[in-house]
Amino acid sequence: NFLYTSEVGALDFPIGSPMDIQLSSHRGVIRAVVNGNEVMRYRMSKKDRLSTNGRFGWYTEDAEVMFLDPIIIN
Repeated sequence: NFLYTSEVGALDFPIGSPMDIQLSSHRGVIRAVVNGNEVMRYRMSKKDRLSTNGRFGWYTEDAEVMFLDPIIIN
């Protein structure tokens, strides 16, 4: 499921600039924080086909992305 897509130009992610990205799932709420700013908060409902098993997926289109030094907190 796609939970969030920003409007074109709404968020500035400069090419080549590192970003601190935090994802969390707690009590049915999924949050995404980029460089200290919350960019997405999604409250799951019974209609969702999502699980909170701790797995996150990333999708990029026409981009090369590197994820360095991931930290997983359980």
